[in-house]
Amino acid sequence: MKRNAFFVGIIGIFLFIQTLSAQTWDPQKRLTWTLGSSASPAIATDSSNIIHLVYTEKLGSVPQIIYKRSTDGGITWTTKRLSWSGNWSYPPSITVDSGDNIHVVYADEVVSFAPDIFYKISTDGGASWTTKRISWSPAASYSPSISTDSNNNIYVVWIEFVSSNFEIFFKKSTDGGGTWTTKRLTWNSGGSWTPSIATDSSDYIHIVWADETPGNREIFYKKSTNGGGNWITKRFTWNSGYSYEPSIAADSNIVHVAWADNTPGNDEIFTKKSTDSGTSWKIKRITWTAGDTSNPTINIDMTNNIHLAYIDDIPGNAEVYYKRSTNGGVNWTGKRLTFTTGHSYSPKMSIDLNYNIHTVWQNDTPGNYEIYYRKGIQ
Repeated sequence: MKRNAFFVGIIGIFLFIQTLSAQTWDPQKRLTWTLGSSASPAIATDSSNIIHLVYTEKLGSVPQIIYKRSTDGGITWTTKRLSWSGNWSYPPSITVDSGDNIHVVYADEVVSFAPDIFYKISTDGGASWTTKRISWSPAASYSPSISTDSNNNIYVVWIEFVSSNFEIFFKKSTDGGGTWTTKRLTWNSGGSWTPSIATDSSDYIHIVWADETPGNREIFYKKSTNGGGNWITKRFTWNSGYSYEPSIAADSNIVHVAWADNTPGNDEIFTKKSTDSGTSWKIKRITWTAGDTSNPTINIDMTNNIHLAYIDDIPGNAEVYYKRSTNGGVNWTGKRLTFTTGHSYSPKMSIDLNYNIHTVWQNDTPGNYEIYYRKGIQ
């Protein structure tokens, strides 16, 4: 028993050192070849390190939701079309729960120019899907974001047009998407935009969004410790410029938020970190460039290393950049991930159980936007 414990300890140390070691990145891989644009990817990995990808693809005159899966670490992919409405489908969000059920949400124009939120679940690794409409708005609903907790409860946030501006709405399902309860989270004089949701290991729910109520867009935060029954709200930024495109990640009692802010005179990336489940926060500026940085997406791996991808146009076109912190966001190392003649946007990441970093984005070098993928090994 002592020998086994010794070897377990050695393996644990080895894995920890691995996460701190230098990274290598495979060459980028183009995943789509389409007549219309493929854009707005979202990515997740499951307990078998299978990669699940969703995005929009313009089929005919309207975008639809497409799903891809890779079971061999991103080498080969299979494809399945998820939406068939004949109307516009808008950018999806994806998550995988502890039972490896795959959950996808997106907006779809059931009535022209009045999209509602739809939910899909696959319980067999993406082979088959069931669909449920989860909003019925007389106006428009957009920008859904999805997360699950340790009990596989499902949480969705989105923006819905109410009383002349967009507000944040929240839904919860405790039975695998069969039934849902709804809660409106904001009543503001200004518009609310681009919500992002995450849950931590205590099953606390964390939401961030950009809100125009102060006069310019600022970042706001909400937390619920009882499954969405009650919420506390914090304002994160007080700036002369615009703060926008927030992204949130949570693990144990650590929460990280990243967003873009043009207060410095050009767009730069900022982060906030909480080590007490969202009670107190510390802010840090991450980029100082002559160009504009935007589209941040933030992730945390199992050893609480922080991974950040974003766009920087300092090369003259928009390219994907990556940063990592192994000491809680104090210091960061970085890498440029793309070198193209076109523009790259909308990067998203997922970290698998082997600490591989799966990154996807859209790029228009081929003439229209296509989806690209790159894998980082640490």
